[in-house]
Amino acid sequence: MPYVLVSTLFNDENSPTVVGDALSDPALMRILDAEKVRVYRKKLPEYRVWVPARVVLDKLEEEGYIVKSMTTVEQTIVWCLHKPCQINDHTGTNHRLVSAQAMPARKLRDGGPNCATPTDPLTAEV
Repeated sequence: MPYVLVSTLFNDENSPTVVGDALSDPALMRILDAEKVRVYRKKLPEYRVWVPARVVLDKLEEEGYIVKSMTTVEQTIVWCLHKPCQINDHTGTNHRLVSAQAMPARKLRDGGPNCATPTDPLTAEV
């Protein structure tokens, strides 16, 4: 999935880092060594790791994710990360898509619900 939210309490060294919800990509959660936990008073489980958020952010960067925003909510700090879709330039090389408007004549890689399709108005061939 192209977006990930990472959150943790910033004044508590013993708190977990939350890296996903019940609908998160299981393959990515395995890479992060996250465990699925059902939290008291919450309907859906969440994925947690017991390492500092910095370690999680480093792993996500290695997987191609980029921090898009960061904010605090009371005692919680939250990062929003995005993994750009891949494009194929017909040379057999995949490149990161920075802006769909910057490369309107190229097709996006097929095969994923997380990437725009060539029928999207922003990415359709001219």
